[in-house]
Amino acid sequence: MPRRPRITFDGAIHHVYTTGVRHSHIYLTPDDRSAFSCTLAEVCRRSGWQIYSDCQMGTHYHLLLLTPRANLPYGMQFLNSAYAVRFNRLHEVEGHLFKGRYGSRLVTTDSYALELIRYIALNPVRSGLVDRPEDWRWGSYRALVGLDPAESYLSTSWVLEQFHESPAHARRSLTEFVRMGLDMDDLSRPSLGRLLSDDSPASIRRARDVCGYTLQAIADHLGISVTTVWRRSQRR
Repeated sequence: MPRRPRITFDGAIHHVYTTGVRHSHIYLTPDDRSAFSCTLAEVCRRSGWQIYSDCQMGTHYHLLLLTPRANLPYGMQFLNSAYAVRFNRLHEVEGHLFKGRYGSRLVTTDSYALELIRYIALNPVRSGLVDRPEDWRWGSYRALVGLDPAESYLSTSWVLEQFHESPAHARRSLTEFVRMGLDMDDLSRPSLGRLLSDDSPASIRRARDVCGYTLQAIADHLGISVTTVWRRSQRR
């Protein structure tokens, strides 16, 4: 069955995400993360993309981006292939790094874009990697709230303007908006750190079946593949 063509047009906003082949880690060292950021900056220079939010996880990454020209497929092909070459060269390995096609969703409203900014910022927290979104170094949230300088490809102005005309006021409002999502999580379920303290099959099943964490989130927290998580969950 033929694949559906990507929906892309001038001025479109997309949420894009890509996962490692067999859910393997696509970043092994800080040098890998720096190489990815450099590759993303190069793509943005070539294609004109504006990045509103990004996050490098362990086995995958997220981007929320504006494409002034209808060139999402071109940019993603360059990003993933160029980074894979750099990753393989750094680690002296061969073969595919990413799993199949990248995922993408068209963002049609500002409110949906803001929910995605919160979702992307909270990804490391919900995966149990850090306690607060500002503790994660490998994404745009720290720059958006003024804790780090912004990467050359990050467009902070559009995000902040959604909250207030004053950048200082906007950063405070963005921080509160993101923390509201964290507060809702805290009310509804325990953290992965608490659930998986003993790394047992029963704990994995409880995190997945009772508390609703995805296998991907559990795998990121434990630093293993999704397949390994699933296999462990089958043990009695």
